[in-house]
Amino acid sequence: MPVDGPSGAPSGLRGAEFLQDLTGIRLDPASKPSGSTTVPGMGTVAVAAQPVPVRQGGQPTPVQTARSPATQSTSSIGQSILQALKAVWNYFMAPAPPLASAAARQEAQRVLQEEASGPFREFVDGGTHTGAHEVFWKDLNRASFTVNLADGASRRIDVKGEDGSMSVQEQAHRKMQSIDQVRQLCGGDDALTRAVTKMAHQGLAAALQTSFMPSQPGLGMAMPDGSRGVPLHSGDSVQESSYALSAGPSPGEISIRAEYSLRGAAMALTDRGPLPLDPARSGYTASITIAVSVDARGAIQARVTDPLRAQCSVGLVRA
Repeated sequence: MPVDGPSGAPSGLRGAEFLQDLTGIRLDPASKPSGSTTVPGMGTVAVAAQPVPVRQGGQPTPVQTARSPATQSTSSIGQSILQALKAVWNYFMAPAPPLASAAARQEAQRVLQEEASGPFREFVDGGTHTGAHEVFWKDLNRASFTVNLADGASRRIDVKGEDGSMSVQEQAHRKMQSIDQVRQLCGGDDALTRAVTKMAHQGLAAALQTSFMPSQPGLGMAMPDGSRGVPLHSGDSVQESSYALSAGPSPGEISIRAEYSLRGAAMALTDRGPLPLDPARSGYTASITIAVSVDARGAIQARVTDPLRAQCSVGLVRA
C-alpha cells in the first residue's frame, strides 16, 4: 500500500490561522473572540476564553494535558492569552528534532509499506477474539501506549500495575479494556481498530530502528570517527518505545506517533564494523507520525504526517 509523504502546501498566514500554522493549535471557529493579545511578529490575535486549544491531529497540548476539566470550564481570557504566548514560546525554544536523511526517510516508508500490506494476524485469547493484532497485544506489556479520545481525555494504557504483580487474568482484562479504548477512538469501526493495532507496535518501531542501519549508502548516523552507523542495545543500555493514538488529520484516519529511545549504548554498528562507545554519553531518539485508514477495499492505508526525525549523541571510549 502506498505510503505518502507530508504535504508541503502552506496555508494562509493571517491572525489565528497563522497561530494555528505556527503552533499546531486550533481555536474553535464557532466561538466568539472575547479578548486579544499582541504577539511579536504576528500583530493582534483574537483569543476566545472558553475553547481549549487542541493540537492538530487530536494531540493534546502540554497546557491542555496539565489542566483539569474544572479549570478548563472556568478558563479566563488571561489564561487563554497566556496559553497562546506559551505555545509561541515553546515553538521557538523547543523545536522538533532534526529530520533524518532522505535515504533514512525513504527506508522508513519502505518498512511501513511492508507492514501495512502484510496479513492481519488477530490475537485470540483462548476462545475469545480480541479484534487486535497479535503483536499489539504482546507489546501492551512492553511499550507505553496513550489513547487521546475525542472528549479530550488522555488515557495511558497500563496492563502491569504499579508493583508489577498483576495476575495474568487481570492483565488480559486490562488489555481488552485497552482495545475497547482504541475502538472508541476509531468510532466503533472494527476494521479501523484492526488497522491501528496492526500498525501501532514494534513493527512501527522497526521503521525507526532499521532506517539508521548502515546497510546501504546514505543510511546510518554520523559517528565521531567519520563512519556511519547506529548505537545498539546491549548490556545495561535502556530502550523505550511509546505510541500515542489520536484522531487523524482527516476524517476516517487515526494518527499514530511512535517514539523510540536508546540510552547507555556501549557499541555502534557502523559501515566500518563495530565501534566501542562510552555508555554515559551515547544513545539516540527517533520519532515518526503516521495517519492510518482503511480504503473501500478494506486495505490499510498509511501516510507519513510527520517524517522521521532523530537526535543522536555518541562519545568514543576514552583511552
